[in-house]
Amino acid sequence: MKSPDGKYVVKKAHYTEIRMGSPEFGEMTVEGSSVNLRGRLFGHPVSFSPDSRYLAVQELKISGVNTPITKLLLIDLAAGKQRTIHRLEGGFLTPLSWKDDVTLEYESACYSMDGDTTELHTHVVGDAR
Repeated sequence: MKSPDGKYVVKKAHYTEIRMGSPEFGEMTVEGSSVNLRGRLFGHPVSFSPDSRYLAVQELKISGVNTPITKLLLIDLAAGKQRTIHRLEGGFLTPLSWKDDVTLEYESACYSMDGDTTELHTHVVGDAR
């Protein structure tokens, strides 16, 4: 997948379900950026900001016996820096779209014995939330 400006290319490899029925996770690199993502697992989809500066992606931190722990990672491709904007125990985080160059919309989906919940969120880059 190419960034909107064509400067960066996301390459994915070895994607598979972490357990039956779960989203797929695998390895990812970003050509054109100095960001190091080796040895980590990332989900689908990824989402570039319209100006191609930021990349939002779900990272699998731990897949426990009963529950995954995931985080939504925001990568500043120009600076080569990474920041967690949401950590979730027992569910998955999906970057959906960008409203503008700094406003990301994403979804959290949690699964439990008490029922499943899905919520939409908005994150503004630079916001301390």
